[in-house]
Amino acid sequence: MINKTAKWAIWSALLIGIAIFVFQQTGWFSSATAKENIKIAAAKMLPDSLAGDTAESTLNNAREAAAHRNVDRAILIYKEYIAQSPRDFDARGELGNVYYMNGRLLEAAQTYYATANLLIDENQFDGVYDLLHAIDQARPMMADELTEKLHKKMSTQSRVSSGGGAVLPQPLQSALTRY
Repeated sequence: MINKTAKWAIWSALLIGIAIFVFQQTGWFSSATAKENIKIAAAKMLPDSLAGDTAESTLNNAREAAAHRNVDRAILIYKEYIAQSPRDFDARGELGNVYYMNGRLLEAAQTYYATANLLIDENQFDGVYDLLHAIDQARPMMADELTEKLHKKMSTQSRVSSGGGAVLPQPLQSALTRY
C-alpha cells in the first residue's frame, strides 16, 4: 500500500511540475497589467501622418479608431486631443463613452466626473445631469457630490441673474440610502 501511494505521489508531483512549467512558459500566469501595457504600447505606434494633424483630424482619427473597435488606440488619441483642446467637452464625453461601451465603468465614471466638474465650473449645466446617471452606476458617491455642486452653482446663478429662471434638476437619491 505504501509503495502504491509513493508512486502516485511521485507521478502527481511530476505532472503538477510539468503543468506549472507549461503555464509559465505560455504566459498564463502573467499579470493583466503587463498585457495591458503591451496593448497601450502597440496603440502608441501611430502612423507618422498623425504628427502634423489638425485638432479636428485628430478627433476624427479617435472617432474612427473607436468605430473600428481599436479601443486602446482610440483612448490614446482622445487623450492626446483633450490635452490639446481641454475645453472640448464633447470629446471628453466621447472618451467616457469609449470606456463605458467597453465595460470600463470606473474609468468612464471618472472621465464623466471630470467633464461634469468642468461643465459646472463653466456654467454649462445642460450636459451635467445626463452624465450624473452614468456616474451613478459606478460611483454613486461621486454622483452625489456633483449633484450638490450643481445645485449650489445653479442656485447661486439664479440669485445672480435677474430672471432667476434656472430650473434645478431633481436630486439623485443619496448613495447612502440608494440600495
